[in-house]
Amino acid sequence: MWRNEPITREMSLLSAEIPIDDHIRWFSALMESKSELMFIGLNAENEKVGYCRFKRNPSKKCSEISICINPIFRNQGLGHKLLQRSINKYRAQRQDDLYATIKSSNGPSIAIFQKCGFHTSRVRSDGNQLAARLPFSPRSATTEALRQTSAAGPITFSPVTGSPGQIEILYALLNERKHNISHVKPPTKASHSNFVKNHPYRCWQLIFRKARPMGSFYIGADNSIGLNLDSSSFGIVGFVMEYIFANWKPLPSVKSVRPDYFFCNISPQNVGLERALRKIGFHHFQSSFRLNRG
Repeated sequence: MWRNEPITREMSLLSAEIPIDDHIRWFSALMESKSELMFIGLNAENEKVGYCRFKRNPSKKCSEISICINPIFRNQGLGHKLLQRSINKYRAQRQDDLYATIKSSNGPSIAIFQKCGFHTSRVRSDGNQLAARLPFSPRSATTEALRQTSAAGPITFSPVTGSPGQIEILYALLNERKHNISHVKPPTKASHSNFVKNHPYRCWQLIFRKARPMGSFYIGADNSIGLNLDSSSFGIVGFVMEYIFANWKPLPSVKSVRPDYFFCNISPQNVGLERALRKIGFHHFQSSFRLNRG
């Protein structure tokens, strides 16, 4: 049991050894709780590297977060990855402010929380503990706008693998798209299927709300971001962009090939998406023109 490992106990707020029966009762209660959620991190060999636990305070719309790393996987940079990915998954369901209480002597834990954007909000009078907070405010998007977005159901993401079901969904989304920049008329289903199976993107994911497809996004090798959404509302675009910013970084610049920042190509007729991107912090820096012959 990781919790009773000496260093883990030393860095925990409650350092007493926990009997196995008490631990089992605690874990069983957590599994039944509607206000607590735990994410367990696995590596490529399916080994448990740690867990993140969230405990929600519904009245204050905030959640306490704690993390524990399997002792054999310490000092491998996995704590930050587990914490950030757990936060992303949790916030796809609940758009709460997050807070953590950490021992002042727990330097590694303080470092990974700071790396994920937390800042110290309070230090106990004796200096032994500090509180760190992460407000929910993706870019310039307001918390209220994103809470309204989540009211209709959680937004989730699924990597495009080229399965028959995904090909059907993507083809339907393509044909429903109102604003296009890459083609004048939709491709055939066969050519679309071949493209999905052999796509050139760095990342391509489907976006769902309540298990219903609502769009997709891709990240190109040139640091371009492509959005195909059934809504250009500020809240939805902001939520998707925050998910992208939290999980991917722009590739290094290559002269005359790609810049060192993310950018979006959109149709000039897509006024709603342009408005949402501007509110998030994007700015217009170039225009492209296509010459149609014959």
